[in-house]
Amino acid sequence: MAGEIALLPHNIEAEEAYLSCCFLGFEIPSDARLNPTDFYRERNGWVLEAMMKAKAVDTILVAAELRRVGRLDAIGGWAYLAHLIGAAATPFHAKYYAELVREMAERRRAIEEGLKQVQAGYEGKVKSKLKPTYEE
Repeated sequence: MAGEIALLPHNIEAEEAYLSCCFLGFEIPSDARLNPTDFYRERNGWVLEAMMKAKAVDTILVAAELRRVGRLDAIGGWAYLAHLIGAAATPFHAKYYAELVREMAERRRAIEEGLKQVQAGYEGKVKSKLKPTYEE
């Protein structure tokens, strides 16, 4: 692994499938809610944010919201929205895709927190003793 760049944990396919489920079901499922910050790919978070602000989860209304905030072209335009619609076969698996996205987000947040602790250690700003929280 020497010389390779380690990417933060993510599952782009699950992110896209989750958004697809929202489009196919015309709603953000109440049992599978995510936050825009849970997404690794920023544009997927922007799409979810637009879904939350639109009057309904519909490609035209979501696109209008994205256009209103100046992000429609930034996400890839209508082509990306069309891609998202086809990323899942059914809206009934949103809960499972949400679990995958959430798990990756939690892992990224743990890494970010760990990096903050490392930085504090190097700067001599450690305020408390840390207890190991990893599993063996």
